[in-house]
Amino acid sequence: MVAALEFSRQLHTGIVLTATGISRCVEIEAYTVLTPLPMVSQVGVGIAFDVPVVAEACGLGGPGLDEEIEIRVYGRGLAFSTPHLPHLLEDAVTRAYADNGELSFTMLIDSSSLITGIETIIASLEGSTIVIDGIPIPLHEVADLWGIIVRLDEPLNKEKIIEAILTNIGTYEDIVLSNINNALEALYIVTNKLYENTDMTPVRQIIRKADRLGALSVFVDVSGQYVAFLFDNYDDAANASTVLSRQGAVLEAPITVLGM
Repeated sequence: MVAALEFSRQLHTGIVLTATGISRCVEIEAYTVLTPLPMVSQVGVGIAFDVPVVAEACGLGGPGLDEEIEIRVYGRGLAFSTPHLPHLLEDAVTRAYADNGELSFTMLIDSSSLITGIETIIASLEGSTIVIDGIPIPLHEVADLWGIIVRLDEPLNKEKIIEAILTNIGTYEDIVLSNINNALEALYIVTNKLYENTDMTPVRQIIRKADRLGALSVFVDVSGQYVAFLFDNYDDAANASTVLSRQGAVLEAPITVLGM
């Protein structure tokens, strides 16, 4: 996958009948996504789970009139996605509607910001991704694994997480780049480094719980609201789910990667 990639495979266009007449709609089928590392400078990571989130833009005006557009983002995965995802998908589907159903990499870059990074929207559209110097690369080694997303009853301190990432971004990027062929190890080390940088007891407890449950890796979403534990198969994930449900609502889902 290269920077010139067009994301048309997720877009659906159609004509619907409304109270005002014929209307045009554009729909994007996306994935649930968590962001363990936003692309503050050169490296970003988004992990996608095969649970649907849909963004839809429909024109409400008739021909020749000033058109109003209704934007909807919905789906089971929305409650387990990084809080930045709805805004990114709203922006993406609005841009696609304005451009007759086309959505380019450049458009996605334009919709990103410091913490709501390009890696989040790319992963939601295409699957688990690492973005290096603006180039998205699929994380094929995490394909076919199973994840448990926990929506924490007691979220982690978002401000501490963001501060730790912003002030140590080079360290986190070096971890990812040094483990470019082992995303599971990179995610685990990033989580440990987050604990070192924040000294938050809940993060240490999350790491210990992952070790006890035999998780392949664990990571925290940048929002602090979600934690994901990664397992080799559904049975391992299902067995761990009961234990993890004590921390909050849980969602079990396979991890998805472009073309997998």
